[in-house]
Amino acid sequence: MSLRTDLTFLRLCARADLTRVPRRTFRELRRRGRATAGPRAQLGGGLWSRLSALRAARRWLGGEHITRHGGRYVLNTFLPPFPSRAYDRMFENLLAPRRFSPVSAYLALTSRCEQSCWHCSAKGRPGGELDTRTWLRVIDELHGLGASVFGLTGGEPLLRDDLEELIGRVRSGGGEAILFTSGLGLSPERARSLAAAGLWAVGVSLDHPDADVVAARRGRADAFAVAVAALRTAQAAGLYTCVNAVAERGFVDAGVHVALHELGRQLGVHELRLIEPMPCGRLFHATTDALLEPVHIAELRRFHMRTNRARRLPKVCAFNQLESPELFGCSAGTRHVFVDSTGTVQPCDFVPLSFGSIVDEPLDAIWSRLLGAMGAPRQHCFAQRNHALLRETAGDGPLPLPPEASLALVAAAPPEPAPDFVRWSLGG
Repeated sequence: MSLRTDLTFLRLCARADLTRVPRRTFRELRRRGRATAGPRAQLGGGLWSRLSALRAARRWLGGEHITRHGGRYVLNTFLPPFPSRAYDRMFENLLAPRRFSPVSAYLALTSRCEQSCWHCSAKGRPGGELDTRTWLRVIDELHGLGASVFGLTGGEPLLRDDLEELIGRVRSGGGEAILFTSGLGLSPERARSLAAAGLWAVGVSLDHPDADVVAARRGRADAFAVAVAALRTAQAAGLYTCVNAVAERGFVDAGVHVALHELGRQLGVHELRLIEPMPCGRLFHATTDALLEPVHIAELRRFHMRTNRARRLPKVCAFNQLESPELFGCSAGTRHVFVDSTGTVQPCDFVPLSFGSIVDEPLDAIWSRLLGAMGAPRQHCFAQRNHALLRETAGDGPLPLPPEASLALVAAAPPEPAPDFVRWSLGG
């Protein structure tokens, strides 16, 4: 970490509004006998113990760039900004009876979309759209489960007229909302309305700095112009902005991530989110040639680290780094949950396994079933590691798999150890 990053880290550790809830939580865990080792015990102990835990935590942040936006700090869009109720909730969840609570919940508010993206994860699945009352209930139930970050996706969520009402419910319940969009329909008036409702961030899909390439990959001639205009509009409304890009092999080989980062810098974007192609949706039957090789993953991880350590903006949030075995790994179904546009609850939008429907039963019951099956975070992406098993099981049948088949598939999947950070944070 740079000296400047060290100083930022020390300032954060000295702020009572950032440390009060974590320390109170860890002290209570010690009192209950649920913190005998690791940071749970150290942060709930004396000054020397707390310093030891902070020194250890510092190395996990070595590749991150903490910035300020709207009077709050942001690590990346995996986690809520702080200070915030959503930030405090992540720690308070440790006192819940269940071992894991969802930090993030992504909701596909509609299957309607005006683009046709080459990598669309929703392609081939049932479409639909739930009413406002149902989504408000689901948001309330997610608050009850302890969710902090709510990703509003689709399809194109801007096609819903009730988006402001849903965002308002997320915010009033203590969550932070991120809108994932192509940018279509994000007028200055709509952006201001969404910001007033409590929207925190906007992630706009933009896979390439060349307009012709974007048009071909998104199936719309003006896709590049729409995305750029949306990013500028979101910034003008005071929203935290991200460029969302799918980094396939040619993308990495050609250094497009570097060029896209430069475009983001020119546009004043706050974050560049890089995700690899996933074997689902339109790519479910694709060959492995469509997926990244270790050399590409290593490059994206290096790019994440070196860009953030140099404190260059926009910061980089490469999923390959954050979801690596050394850090958070795959949290599908343990610290993350996805609800599709028909109400089907899945581990994530890239894992087409159903564990029930919010239309038929309370979300808490479905989450217990899902968490019981998935167990704990894994070192590697569940979708990537178990794609062959899923494809063999599904055959030519519909996706997502029904609950009984989903439970059987998870049980048949090879077990994996927990990621390093998860084991450290749990005390070994």
